[in-house]
Order: sequence, then structure tokens, then C-alpha cells
Amino acid sequence: MVLGRKQRAVSHFFRRWGKEKCRSVEAVCMDLWAPYLNSVRRYLRKATVVFDKFHVYSYLSEAIEAVRRHEQQIADEKTGKLIKGTRWLWLKAKGRLKRKEKYTLAEIMKINRRLQRAYVLKEDFDAFYASENAEEAAQFLKQWTRRCKQSGLEPFIALAKRLIRWADGILSFFTHRITNGISEGINNLIKVLKRRAYGFTDFPYFTLKILDATGTLPPLEFLNYPHL
Repeated sequence: MVLGRKQRAVSHFFRRWGKEKCRSVEAVCMDLWAPYLNSVRRYLRKATVVFDKFHVYSYLSEAIEAVRRHEQQIADEKTGKLIKGTRWLWLKAKGRLKRKEKYTLAEIMKINRRLQRAYVLKEDFDAFYASENAEEAAQFLKQWTRRCKQSGLEPFIALAKRLIRWADGILSFFTHRITNGISEGINNLIKVLKRRAYGFTDFPYFTLKILDATGTLPPLEFLNYPHL
């Protein structure tokens, strides 16, 4: 476990972990965070960096939400009311939309072409991770990011630049097929624990609660509470 998102914290973990274990790592899945990447490249020199697909999707969600929020702010009163409160509809998978939700989105896109472009780009991106190999995915990414740059939508233009900058790590998914799905699920569980308790001031106790909730709490005789 590493506390914080600074490079020195991750580097400290790798030093404690040891050179032999670091050399044995073939691939590491992570988010697009430069301090982590710098540390990984320094200590896991043989490992291929794979940028987590769920984080890529989160950046896509942020882009379409930024467009929705901006369009709501500049819309007239009638259109603004129609757009307001639809955040999760734009993020929801098309196949999971209810009939009323589909109707609402269709009505908004009839009168707002910018949101329509953003939604089409978002839906089309699913084809990226459906690619059979890295070559096919790279070609799709090249075309999709070009469309983003031509869309006139600043959040998608920024997203395209970000994905191009990190393209090697994103495309590495098609070689190693790994994600942070399990760790993200654990993170969500931890967030639920924090909300239930309104936060924890005793970090060692919080660690015990996490271990207990995830079914990884060791027998009591192996626990050394003050040093967790």
C-alpha cells in the first residue's frame, strides 16, 4: 500500500519491494499519472506500461460532461432546463438506456448539435477496445482523435491530445490485456467504508476494516496492529 500520489512514495515502495521482484515484472497497469509513470520506468525497467482502460473511459466521460455543462450554461432557459439533470444519461451505455431516456437525449440532440457530436464520439469510442489487435486499434485511434480535433469541442480536442501523448501505453493493452478492474472495485469498496464511518482518523484501524471487508484479514496472531 502506498500513501499519496507522489513519485517518491511509489519509489519508496519499489525500493522496499526489492530489485529481484522489480526485475520480474513483465507488465504494469496504471492510470495516466506522470509521477507514477516516472517511478515505474525507473524501477520496473523491463516492464511494459499498460494504461488502464477504465481510466481512459473516465477521461472520455469527463469530456462529454464538460460539453454538457457548458451547453447548459449558455443555452436559453427552455433548452437549459431540458439539458439540466441529464448528466448520467450521456454517460450511460446506449444499450442500457430506457425508452424515456432515449427520447430525452434525442430531443436534446435535435436542438444542440454540439452535444450530438460529443455523444456520437463517445459512443463510437467503444469500437477502440473492440479492436482485434494493436494495429487495428492504432488505426482507429488515429481516425477517432482526428475527428475529435475537427469537432470544435474543446474538451474532446484536449482529450485527443492526451490520448495521442499516451498512445503507446494505451495500445499496450492489446498485447497484455490487463486492467485495474479488481483494484478499482476495491477502491469503490473503500469509499463506501469511509462514507459509512464519516471518515477514519485512525489509519491502522481503517486498514483493518479494509482487510476485513475484502476478506483478506489474516489471523489475529499474525497481526501487529501498531505497525500496520
